[in-house]
Amino acid sequence: MPSSSFQSVRLILAQNLGVVASMALGGWAATYLTTPEIFSTVLWPPAGLSVACLLVFGYRVIPGVFLGAFLSELWLMSFGAAAPEITLSVVILSAGISVGASLQGSLGCYLIRRKLGRSPELLNAKAIWWFFLFAGPVSCLVTASLGTSLMALSEGLGGYQLLLTWVTWWLGDSFGAVIFAPLAMIVIARPRKIWRPRMKSVLVPVLLAMLPVLALHEVADNEELDRVDKRFEQRIQFINNVLDKALNRQIDMLYSLRSFYNVLPAMNEAYFQRYSRGLLATNEGIRGVSWNAVVRRDEREGFEQRIRQETGNSDFFIHEMSEGQERIRAADRDRYVVITY
Repeated sequence: MPSSSFQSVRLILAQNLGVVASMALGGWAATYLTTPEIFSTVLWPPAGLSVACLLVFGYRVIPGVFLGAFLSELWLMSFGAAAPEITLSVVILSAGISVGASLQGSLGCYLIRRKLGRSPELLNAKAIWWFFLFAGPVSCLVTASLGTSLMALSEGLGGYQLLLTWVTWWLGDSFGAVIFAPLAMIVIARPRKIWRPRMKSVLVPVLLAMLPVLALHEVADNEELDRVDKRFEQRIQFINNVLDKALNRQIDMLYSLRSFYNVLPAMNEAYFQRYSRGLLATNEGIRGVSWNAVVRRDEREGFEQRIRQETGNSDFFIHEMSEGQERIRAADRDRYVVITY
């Protein structure tokens, strides 16, 4: 391979690796601006970095844009998880969103070059406005639309949450493009004699422009956290009320059973069936009830005879299950608890 060709390949590889590193770093930083239950951030630096890198290095760094966006999306989707798990569905979703990010950056680059030339120098206010419009709101429609569509298919987003995710995604990409594209251009764009002096004149205003974005995120984040806390408290209160009612029903049932037993001369099958039918009809949470008689050793024979006479079952005896799960006569004990009815 000729030396010039080898150096050209090395240069392209270095440029792509630089794009990957910068976008991955920007994506990692942006995850700290995420809002609960929204699958996007209020400021996404990779949106601006991709446009700037494509304007300066050309379309040959599209692979770097794709890989940088892919790594950023993987990190964003696992951010905040106690045990992040990279599944096949997460990889496919990240790849699809990264395709959108590559198309978005390429569209912004194409529109800016077509309007302002191959190497825009942004020498007047009109050129700057065109730059911001194409790099931000216009091209950022691509990933916001494609990304939310993929999220709707894979995560089941819909309704208000889908709309909120799309708006936040589009605004986050637009703010990221408007703020970080010019910053990246100052660092890497040519000719340096034009861009280097803009470091102070552009850097300070751009950083000041980030303050309302960060303030907006803080307000929205706090409001969302308050909403989640209130909803959690409401659910806890609802569960507590349900459990409290259920426990009170059980307690009322025990009091009812005690009263029922106190007024009876003796419990028998007819009385118990009459009581239990009403109890089961008014308490859906109760699957079944039983009357368990406590029988002492000296009462066993009399108890068995009484139950035989009452039920007409001459084979009745106090029994237990053997190791082979066979019904056998209960062994001799001081006391028995007999499931009678």
